[in-house]
Amino acid sequence: MFSFVGFSALACSFNVGSTDLFEMRFIYHILRATPLEPSLSLRACVQSTAFRLLGKVSKTPYPWRSQISFVLRMLLLIWSIPFRLRKKSGIGAILYNVTSVADRRRYFYQKFQAPDLPAEAILTLHHDHPTDRLFYVQLGWDQVWRLMRAAWIIWRGTFASAFWRSRINPHWKIRFANLLLQQVLFAGPGRDQLLFFCYEPETYLSTLVASMLVPDYYPTVASSNSPLFRDNRYLYNPKLDLKLCSRIHEAEVMHYKAAGWMQVRSTTLWGLEESIVYDKLPPTAPIYDLGIYSSGGWARTHDLWRSHDLALLRRGGYLDNPMYLQLLVILDQVAQLQVVHPRIRVCFYLHPHELSLLHQHDIRPPYLERLDQLGITYSLAGSDSQARIYEPRVGVAVLSTILFDRLHLGLKSLYYNGDAILNGVIETKYLGEYARFGYVDPLELGVKLKGELGL
Repeated sequence: MFSFVGFSALACSFNVGSTDLFEMRFIYHILRATPLEPSLSLRACVQSTAFRLLGKVSKTPYPWRSQISFVLRMLLLIWSIPFRLRKKSGIGAILYNVTSVADRRRYFYQKFQAPDLPAEAILTLHHDHPTDRLFYVQLGWDQVWRLMRAAWIIWRGTFASAFWRSRINPHWKIRFANLLLQQVLFAGPGRDQLLFFCYEPETYLSTLVASMLVPDYYPTVASSNSPLFRDNRYLYNPKLDLKLCSRIHEAEVMHYKAAGWMQVRSTTLWGLEESIVYDKLPPTAPIYDLGIYSSGGWARTHDLWRSHDLALLRRGGYLDNPMYLQLLVILDQVAQLQVVHPRIRVCFYLHPHELSLLHQHDIRPPYLERLDQLGITYSLAGSDSQARIYEPRVGVAVLSTILFDRLHLGLKSLYYNGDAILNGVIETKYLGEYARFGYVDPLELGVKLKGELGL
């Protein structure tokens, strides 16, 4: 069997050594304890896991108390398994990683996979705590044996990395453990399992291990609406069925398969995850020439996670975030357009995180005064920008999922694909016909705005 030194060298050989040595130790022991099929490529398994961690690496290791807390929570997760089991009769499908949008996920699944399956037969879960319940339809010796094997795999990875501090928040491994246990427990004929958050390491690793423990289990994962590049272009599980959520993915998948980065059992185009919203919106004539969508960069850390440090946000702690600086570039280009075309109608759409900070903590976005100076329309009432997706004729943003929702719906939208935002790089060469909507600098943005607006 391969050694950890060889494993680490393998990781470094394709530039994922910076992921974090101690997270690699956890991954190594998980894969070593998993009965991987001989035909599987270890290199591809490591690559597919590690690339989903790159954007989560902090500058310094998390404190010891975080690591100790993680180990104790993982012990609780493992030893509490018998007490967390609950029988759930009449369940035909489980949807994972639903957060607070269970109705949307359920509608999405029913529309594209099981229109005749009643809502009460679809269980929605979001495993985030060590004591979250685990559900089964029937519990035989096969399920018990697989649960024991899964618990052993989890324990081995935990113990092997228990005495090391990591630069990656260890909480993802809590979610991985619960996802693995639940998939193994529920797998069986006539029972679907659909996982969201394709870009998260726990989604990939749990589906890989579960599919090795259960010979007739073929995981199903939804791709999300945004481009698969950067975190999702590496996806290796020959037993996995990938459901594409956007037309922009079709060209991407073709390129990634050809490059050998993606190997799955099947890929099928479904549609937008927010179908429950868009199916109820008849296309309407635009009322604005241009819509600017905020990504809330001023309220994000530099690895693009939403910040909830209220004191720091009040002091403008993230005003140097490259995502926010690129938003200011958009506003500057719009100001230049208005000099020549003063009648252009522009609307600005705030990000949900910004609206939450405003209404719950009275922290105002720093660009509002600039919007007022430019005469740009905006609303602080908390209106849903998805429900207003047809309002602008052309959309523009730095990085925003709604922009790619618009492209899927055939609506012109410009997105940033330069290298100033390292954790959000988009390679347009993989996007086929949608490559033309990317821009890399202010000059290109100005030219494309004029072109798409017909000015």
